[in-house]
Amino acid sequence: MGAVPAVFDPAIVDKLAGSMRPLAVLPEMFVYEIHCRDDRRRLSGPGYEYSWNLVMMRSGGFLQRLDGREDFYDATSAFVSRPGQERYAGHPAGPGDVSTGIWLSERLVEDHFDGGARLPAGRITTSAGFDLAHRLLVAACRRGVDAPEAAERAYDLLARLEPAAFRGGWRSPATEAAHRALAARTAEAMAAGYLTAGIEDLARLAGCSPQHLSRVFRQVTGWSLTFHRNELRARAVLGRLEAGDRALRTLAAEYGFADQAHLTRVVRRHLRTSPAELRNLLAAHAPCSVRPIKNESRDSLR
Repeated sequence: MGAVPAVFDPAIVDKLAGSMRPLAVLPEMFVYEIHCRDDRRRLSGPGYEYSWNLVMMRSGGFLQRLDGREDFYDATSAFVSRPGQERYAGHPAGPGDVSTGIWLSERLVEDHFDGGARLPAGRITTSAGFDLAHRLLVAACRRGVDAPEAAERAYDLLARLEPAAFRGGWRSPATEAAHRALAARTAEAMAAGYLTAGIEDLARLAGCSPQHLSRVFRQVTGWSLTFHRNELRARAVLGRLEAGDRALRTLAAEYGFADQAHLTRVVRRHLRTSPAELRNLLAAHAPCSVRPIKNESRDSLR
């Protein structure tokens, strides 16, 4: 692996009580992962971004205020950080989130993304296909593929970003803020372990009617609650398969599926392939032991 760019402010990694691990140094890009163990539940900050980064969640979740807009980020989300951006973050669902980042050079952003105009801002709702491509990039980097293949995978992820993923249509900024907060509380509850809860239970936790929660959640995220929950469950199973777990019946019981066949149907619907095929695909890409890097940067955060 080549020299790691000076991406992170040393104080930031220490502040997160976490570690940054390099995955690949590519032309004009640097792929890395962040393991965050910050346990502060309230928003803290501000922190300021020093560079361009695509940050993709893999597990866990956190609350983030980016450019004044507050959203909950879990395994179905990503964001693009920009130089000078003000950011606050907190962990109301608890510590332990893991994310993958792709640092982008100023020249790359200028030449390929019109200086950033073609990159979306704010919370990005990612598809299961995007998440699988993301995890396969991580797996490819871990097994040491050559730079052109890793770069091609990274470019594919960048090309998949869809500004249309942002939802709007609120009557007033206050209504939008209230609806986003409601969706964030619900996403937070599911990330905290309520993956098997029904809509009535989630509505009770959010303090509203099931009908209101269903309508607002779809408006904010573009997904139904059931679809979002199954996305999270499919990705949780994918993460466990990636970690080497093989007992599908046990995973089905743990994540609230009726049985192994139900798990297989949901995973196939959301990831376009069966758990057994995914297990074989990821079997050769078990995480290797990488020494954490600290005090290597000027960028913030994840």
